[in-house]
Formats: sequence, C-alpha cells, structure tokens
Amino acid sequence: MIEFSDYDYSEIAGMIADSLHDTFAIDYDFEDGSSVTIKGCATWDSYQETDAVCGYGNGTGAWVNYDLCLTAEVDFAYDAEGKIMQSKDTDFDCDKLYDALHDELDILPMRYVPRNVLRDINL
Repeated sequence: MIEFSDYDYSEIAGMIADSLHDTFAIDYDFEDGSSVTIKGCATWDSYQETDAVCGYGNGTGAWVNYDLCLTAEVDFAYDAEGKIMQSKDTDFDCDKLYDALHDELDILPMRYVPRNVLRDINL
C-alpha cells in the first residue's frame, strides 16, 4: 500500500501550481522508491488588486487567486521494485490534495468578482 503524507500532498500541490493550470499528469516519486502518476484538472482564477478594483489609493498591485476547482486521481502506481500496482492500493485523497493546493496558491475568499450582468429586458 502506498501511503501519502501531508508532505507528499504539499509537494504534489507545488508541482501543480508551478505548471500551467488545466489538465495535468504528474509523476511523483516517494522516498521508498515507489511512484505514482496523478492525473486530473486544476483551475483557478486570478485578478490584480488595482486602484480600479479596490478604489483609488487602495490597489496593492498584488495578484489574488480564487475559485479553485480540482479533480485528481491516481492513474498509475508502482512499488519500489517498479512493478505496477492497482490505483486502489494507495490511500490517495483528492480532498487532501485540494487543501494542499489551496494553501500553496493562497486562495482567498472573493471580495470582488468582475461580472457581466445579464438582464431580461422583457420584464
């Protein structure tokens, strides 16, 4: 059984955050020589805190990440000898990876979302 630690989730989250967000396939090696390939999709949005968004004099210029969506699963797993294992022979938890990626990206609750408001003119 391949067991994921908080450290493993943090490392994998860093690999996802460093790549272009969208679909991914990440190969991750454990200290004991076993490895997994995790595939999925990660998306998030960003905006820059400018004076136009935050009010004159309040814009920091910082980029803010929000609205994280993640799906992920173990596609392949290999033991320390390189023999293929069943994906179910891991304790992978997508929710723990989501939490680690949420922390890695410093996802904030939304204070402002630019939107186009569609109104029904036939009211």
